[in-house]
Amino acid sequence: MSTSLSTHEVQILGMLLAGDHEMLGMLRDQLAASRVVLREFTGAGFFAHFEVPSDAPRLGRRSAFTISDVAGRVSGVEVGFVLFVRNGALDCLECHTWGDGEISQDWQLEELCYLRRESPGSAALARATVRDESALELEAPGPESDSADG
Repeated sequence: MSTSLSTHEVQILGMLLAGDHEMLGMLRDQLAASRVVLREFTGAGFFAHFEVPSDAPRLGRRSAFTISDVAGRVSGVEVGFVLFVRNGALDCLECHTWGDGEISQDWQLEELCYLRRESPGSAALARATVRDESALELEAPGPESDSADG
């Protein structure tokens, strides 16, 4: 297994981490220093698990969230992408199918887009070429130690 990102993974992560928010910049710095330690193919998608070096910048230790406003088509199958951040560091990239279809290990990326709400408050999503940064739910960076008891 290769520990480096594939060209397609670089494109996907580039979209997931695009933007001016301070936390996105920190996550891009982590990505530049990280490596893939495990890839899992499920048939309905895949997971790429990251190892971020201990000297890479971290968000607050309790920082845990997902970024999931990127979708696309992989080998003819409609998919969504989710980037998991745990303990202030990149954890895992997930690709999952929507509906029927399977993804093989030799998948090809055919399309990428952002998802945004069709209208404020709506649950309906629409494809977009530009990210709605105001809809990202990122925590503010916290202190390295979040323990109240020292």
